[in-house]
Amino acid sequence: MTKPSLRKGTLHDWDFLSAVHEACMREYGVPSHQRLGIGTALLKRLIAQAHADRKPIRLRVLRVNPARQLYERNGFTIDRSTEERHFMSYTASVADAADQHQ
Repeated sequence: MTKPSLRKGTLHDWDFLSAVHEACMREYGVPSHQRLGIGTALLKRLIAQAHADRKPIRLRVLRVNPARQLYERNGFTIDRSTEERHFMSYTASVADAADQHQ
């Protein structure tokens, strides 16, 4: 996979990335495309960009959605929950940000 050239993100970019991520998760959420590392690869790129911009990532996931395990494996934590959803976030630490640049 080639490494894309990136420019500094804007708020509009984050909205776009969120929409793309959601669409990809729907497409690759079908059983024949699961467990291939596609979601992890997309999520790691999003995390790397968040590190570079020193921005947190916030998301919500249905309680019954097994994607929650993907998010937790990649460092997301549950901030709060409702009967229907978990609200999760990922915040890069200073040490994590240094690791991303190596």
